[in-house]
Amino acid sequence: MATNDTERDEIINHLISGLQQARLSQGLSLNQVAKLSGLDQTMVGRVEKRTRQPTIDTLIKLSDALGADFPALLSAAIAHARPSELSIQKISSSHLPPTLPAQTTRPGPVTMTELAAKLGLSRLTVSAVLNNRHEALRISDKTVQRVRETAAQLGYVRNQLAIATKTGRTSSIGIIVSHFSAEWVGRILRGFLREARARNHMVVIEEVSGQESEQRALTKFMEQRLGGIFCCNLNPDGTFPEILAETSLRYSCPVVSSISHHGLPGLHVDSDDRSGMTQAAEHLWALGHRHIACLGIESDPQRTEYIVQAVRDLGGDIPEHWQLVRTIDNNQLESQTRQLLSAGGRIPTAILCATDELAAIAMRAANQAGLKIPADLSIIGFSNERSGPLLQSKLTTVAQPFEEMGKRAAERLLGEMQGDTSDPTVHAVRHELLPVTLIIRDSTGKAPRPLKK
Repeated sequence: MATNDTERDEIINHLISGLQQARLSQGLSLNQVAKLSGLDQTMVGRVEKRTRQPTIDTLIKLSDALGADFPALLSAAIAHARPSELSIQKISSSHLPPTLPAQTTRPGPVTMTELAAKLGLSRLTVSAVLNNRHEALRISDKTVQRVRETAAQLGYVRNQLAIATKTGRTSSIGIIVSHFSAEWVGRILRGFLREARARNHMVVIEEVSGQESEQRALTKFMEQRLGGIFCCNLNPDGTFPEILAETSLRYSCPVVSSISHHGLPGLHVDSDDRSGMTQAAEHLWALGHRHIACLGIESDPQRTEYIVQAVRDLGGDIPEHWQLVRTIDNNQLESQTRQLLSAGGRIPTAILCATDELAAIAMRAANQAGLKIPADLSIIGFSNERSGPLLQSKLTTVAQPFEEMGKRAAERLLGEMQGDTSDPTVHAVRHELLPVTLIIRDSTGKAPRPLKK
């Protein structure tokens, strides 16, 4: 064999050895490297076993897949073989691309391999720390601190594209939400976003209205291979719940919902509305109220059911014509409430409302009917929005823990994304209900008429 051919083979063999060491230090299998590089697994195996002579182009692809510094590997290989100018020229002409990118002074992104080399640690250890898996591997707190401080100093950031290529999906989260402008929706999202960002997850938000936009948002999320989906205030018509369930299963994409259609797949995190209505009804009952009406909303009939059942459990009842529901707009409901409060004969002494907004409508209708709150009529809302204490009669209401609901939804979704089953009791709860609190203010008082025996 000619001297130049021998030197060329030595250089290539040294390159292969360097790449093999990089693969092993990262704990990657031949199959994983093949997927990352876009090469056939058999070819990768034959290259490492030296049963196939690779081109430099193949070696560059392997180097890119491993995040290795190919120019540095090549320089080390040439120095090892001590080739002549002629042999270097032959390697360039027969295996390298016609033109190689010129060296520039502009620094590139810091790789995990470079970070590991700087620290004198294995890439596996550094990866475990930066991906929050250090506790499972029992890596010391001192090492964790060193890795994180050095990563910050060097400006290291995780390569989400590489992670997605390796795992088939990203760690980003998609949120599908309707009526984004509602106060309580914003509070849920605030809790969710704070938790997600604290764990270094990027979030993409799509506001939807109708099945077409819901489907469009879902398609976009799957195209981006997002790791999980959070549905907030999503109550779709038609077949979207079934479509979401099928898509979630096909792409192994977990779903968590809050205050949304119960037919949506996955986990649900909500407030304990039944307990809230029970607390509200018991408060009115203790004040002597026996003539209680309710205002509900068409999109959530369950709250009306909870109100009626809570009053029945106390020994009372709410006549059907006292169960008013907002179906079209607030003006129609306000008119119906005013008529109810202005009717001759027996009228309600208290109104239980499914939302604080409905409670404000009830107050306005009471004022129009000439009734004073709470002397003539007690009113209770539900949600504890910021407007409650600003009303003419500060609103008694049931406070829902919106920020905590969002935070808990994020915790559950991230747990599902990471396959965390450390607490089987919690993991088995598909519909988690967080406690609510009755806040008593000025809009409730003693019943205006004595009880009939």
